[in-house]
Amino acid sequence: MSESQNWFVFRGQREYLHGASIFDFIVTEFARKLGEPAQIDFIFLHKTTHYCRVESAKRGNASLVASYADDRAQYFLYETDEPITERVAYSEPVEGEHFVIEGKRVFIGTADNTFIELAVAAYKGLLTAIFPETKGKHILSRIQLERIPTSPFEIHYKRKIAKRFYEGEISIGGDAVGLIYFGA
Repeated sequence: MSESQNWFVFRGQREYLHGASIFDFIVTEFARKLGEPAQIDFIFLHKTTHYCRVESAKRGNASLVASYADDRAQYFLYETDEPITERVAYSEPVEGEHFVIEGKRVFIGTADNTFIELAVAAYKGLLTAIFPETKGKHILSRIQLERIPTSPFEIHYKRKIAKRFYEGEISIGGDAVGLIYFGA
């Protein structure tokens, strides 16, 4: 097992590898080694319960879990046959403490969590507030960013696409810096 595989653990009570873990792994272990990433496009294709390996060239769609591209490089995360067996305690960011929902917007402050952990939890909370019948069914599908926000940001629910995806706009101080998509 390589040292980088310690990123691949189940968080809290989840029985799958969290999309935020994959994003943070790629950004920390690969992308930031080339400088601060910009023009990011991260696509999370499906849940996995297995360790993954990263390749810099696409080799087909079989076992592809996620893809990441930025202004300097691209990476593809492929599922292996080795199941994840480790679990860590995890306190997901919560409304009131880490973010505030107002209508179709969620305001996210600073916290010890990473940007993607905050964005995922906050947007999931916003979607649950807007569409309570879909509680527990939202999963990160894609995030596109000009850059990774380092200050408080907000996400505004924009629309539902093809009855399956929920689009949100990420902004800082009223300026759009990206889009986030959840599937249901």
